Amino acid sequence: MPHIGRCYGSAIAQVAMMAAIVATLCYWPIGIAIVVVLAILGVPLDASITFGGALNRYAGMAAWWLMFFAPSLVYAALAFPWEQTRGFPRGK
Repeated sequence: MPHIGRCYGSAIAQVAMMAAIVATLCYWPIGIAIVVVLAILGVPLDASITFGGALNRYAGMAAWWLMFFAPSLVYAALAFPWEQTRGFPRGK
């Protein structure tokens, strides 16, 4: 793999790791708020986690985390200092 390809791969891995950290930090507080709002609207906890019984609890929790990961990935890509990455080619 050429040197530039490794730099891009490293930067993409760093963005994905940053997105995973942001998604995990937001998962519980926002998830609890969503469950409380849904409980006020009359949706049971189990139904909100399992998407109405379509998934089991573990797959439902993973699906909710992935729904947090998607916008976190966009945020991480926009907030990542691309020009300052070590070894990343700089634009003129």
